[in-house]
Amino acid sequence: MESTQKIPKIIACQDDRAIIKRMKQRGVWSKMKELAKSGETIAIINHDELFVWHGAPGDSGYSFFKSPLPGDLVLIAGMACDNTLAAAGQSRH
Repeated sequence: MESTQKIPKIIACQDDRAIIKRMKQRGVWSKMKELAKSGETIAIINHDELFVWHGAPGDSGYSFFKSPLPGDLVLIAGMACDNTLAAAGQSRH
């Protein structure tokens, strides 16, 4: 029997300007500015959206994820704060 249920998609973005604009729209920008420091990773989940600050010296910025499944966002936030996302994004030669 074939399942007709669709698998929810995760939307991701790394355009800092677009992410900052979205954080302002969602009311989390001031909190993110307060918490974001160089050398640290901060994750804020707001309903079905996850905002992440990556404070790596020389390579800092924001990431944004959206998913209808809160568990996905919690998993991604944990990976981001454990720097697993950064390691996964590095190319291996």
